[in-house]
Amino acid sequence: MLMDNSQDWQARMDSLLTAAAETADVMLPVLESHIVDIARVFGAQDDPEAADDPFTAVQVLLGAETPGDFLQKAAAQRPQTVPEALRDFQRRDFYQLVKETLQLVYCVDLLAALSTFADEGFDFFMEGFYTNKNLPISPEVPPRTVMRTLVDQASFDLSVIQHAINQRRRQENGQAMLQGCTLSMADQLAQLAMGLAIDAGYLPEETRIITYLAQSIRARLVPYSHTLLISIPYSALHSGINPSRNYLAIPHEIGHHLYWNGTHPESKLTMREHLLKKADEAGMKSDDWRLHWLEEIFSDAYALVLAGPVIALDFQDMLDDDMSDHFREDTDKHPIPEIRPFIQTQILRQLTDENGTVMYDNECKQLDDNWRSWIKKHPLKASYPSLTRPSQSWAKQFWMIWPR
Repeated sequence: MLMDNSQDWQARMDSLLTAAAETADVMLPVLESHIVDIARVFGAQDDPEAADDPFTAVQVLLGAETPGDFLQKAAAQRPQTVPEALRDFQRRDFYQLVKETLQLVYCVDLLAALSTFADEGFDFFMEGFYTNKNLPISPEVPPRTVMRTLVDQASFDLSVIQHAINQRRRQENGQAMLQGCTLSMADQLAQLAMGLAIDAGYLPEETRIITYLAQSIRARLVPYSHTLLISIPYSALHSGINPSRNYLAIPHEIGHHLYWNGTHPESKLTMREHLLKKADEAGMKSDDWRLHWLEEIFSDAYALVLAGPVIALDFQDMLDDDMSDHFREDTDKHPIPEIRPFIQTQILRQLTDENGTVMYDNECKQLDDNWRSWIKKHPLKASYPSLTRPSQSWAKQFWMIWPR
């Protein structure tokens, strides 16, 4: 069949790998410009080592003075060798530049890992399906489906990496663009949220996060690297003092990564296996409908433990702003939107201080009252019976399987 031609698949993969190589060629100047800018902030750009090791060049130039002390000086006191556009750099600006540079290095590593994975995976299936023909063929998943999926997913990842690189470009004078500033905040928040799971031993120390701007918020797991890709909606772009509420979705997305890629430090089981084992011990068998919600509620719980009641308030606000079509329906994956805020407050009620006192009791009461009031006033009330009293047993049973 023309749709399943081995030569055509080979040509597609060759083109994809060429595009990846071209991306690497194009992105290297972006990375190099960031490295030079690190030296330019201190006027060390003319040092022979600046292009390879800007930090050494800066330290040689500063001598006994620390970079922090240098950046605290007023712009007028800085040497004329510091370009004018960079004379007002503060510690925060310099931190963002260094973080951007590290993220670009991670993009280089991820691009190389993608190319290797796509090339080796393609060769494996090409030989197994078309050359040696020693792989079993499933009627439900024919070879062309496998090949198309491999090419499509690798293509999508390449596109994401390109976005992550281009959105961190800087202006010619070294100043950050608005996109870069937005991603800098997203990167920092994501690292804080992920760092707790890493420090507690649930995720490998080499786990990385790369954020990028796209249409909506979404987490993407890749099988060839301990890297989580999180898209932030363009609506998060801002230049004011109040950050977008879209950032509050980051801990939830990291919860999904922990669910699939984490390992419980005591049981040594994957996080998903550990939770399913605990669910079974709590009486939730494999055919229990509540297990359909396990991943989402676990991700909610992770976000609630990290950020507290603001997560529940933001979720209520999100539903008010953009109500789903299945407001009172079970999708077999997400908890029913109408009762999900009540589940979240029941999870919050399980959080106690060292004396066993509920930490957010008053906040949970306010959140429940707010949500009941919203349901009562909403136009859908006329067509559907609403929930008047949330069940506490569901959340308590889910909490029983939360990893301690």
